[in-house]
Amino acid sequence: MWNTYMTYTDEYPTHVTDEYRYSQQFYSFPFSPLSSRVDLRAYMTPVKYQQDMNTCSANAFSSIYEYLIQRTTGYHVDVSRLFINYNGQIRTQFAPLITDYGVTQKDIALAIRDYGVCKEHRWPYDMRFLNRQPTYDAYDEAMNYTVTLLRVPIDILSIETCLHNGILVPIDIVLDGDTAMNIQMNN
Repeated sequence: MWNTYMTYTDEYPTHVTDEYRYSQQFYSFPFSPLSSRVDLRAYMTPVKYQQDMNTCSANAFSSIYEYLIQRTTGYHVDVSRLFINYNGQIRTQFAPLITDYGVTQKDIALAIRDYGVCKEHRWPYDMRFLNRQPTYDAYDEAMNYTVTLLRVPIDILSIETCLHNGILVPIDIVLDGDTAMNIQMNN
């Protein structure tokens, strides 16, 4: 079982619910000046191809989880991106059939906290498994690999502090319609 802290960024809520209150973990770092650079490449896992599936948040969080495993154990382990994606989707989609609309960082982070992660071989990244509920064995394995969430304020000093202390922070980039259209036109 891994004792893992995982970060996510999110807008501050206008009202605080019990789920939000209990999903936070406060964490402080010893005060020290930040260096001008940090190099975490030795612990990073290979970049994975997303294919034609809207699993970008699950891909990002699986890479962060794999980084944490590599950093703490020295071993590379592939975790299931589709397991993470499915459990993030069921937090917001209340229909009997899950659809491939993508998932927010917050829902992915909370899903990993609640359900954990299983290894890739247990629920492979294959189009046949997209939006399908993982097996009991996958859930059974995943419960051994949950996380404690660290919520990072959206400011550069907080993000730099996390990175300088070896904690990765996922960041979203939202493109406006014109930029997205220009990218698509230019391949």
